[in-house]
Amino acid sequence: MASSEGPQSLFRGIAPTLLGIGIYSGISFCVYFGSKEIVGHQGASQYFYFGAISGLAGQLAAYPLDVVRKRMQAYGFIEKVSAYKSTDGKQQLKGWVSFFKMIVRIEGFRGLFKGFSMNLVKAPVAAGVVHTVNEFMNRFLTEV
Repeated sequence: MASSEGPQSLFRGIAPTLLGIGIYSGISFCVYFGSKEIVGHQGASQYFYFGAISGLAGQLAAYPLDVVRKRMQAYGFIEKVSAYKSTDGKQQLKGWVSFFKMIVRIEGFRGLFKGFSMNLVKAPVAAGVVHTVNEFMNRFLTEV
């Protein structure tokens, strides 16, 4: 990639990735700690449940940027081998915003959520485990 498309091609998709991480983390932690504050004292199952809900909320908000990142990374390949041309001959795609607009224009708003159904399983479980382990490790380390 670096020799044929230039060294900048190695960083294609970094902007939506960083923005997505910020959105995901912000929403996930806000929902998790907000839920804990509202409910009060919790046990392991509640930590997992709050974590699962927060992970799903964060993933729902950030997933469109993940789709944009994947499209940006696959851009050269799509243009060479696919019948689906991402530019449809009308514009040159440069930044993540132009990819975002292209997806919405060609596929509609639903195009930003292609493949999201797999995250309905993965995101809640992963976030539930992370938040539960974090609670117990935090409790363990503060007692020491």
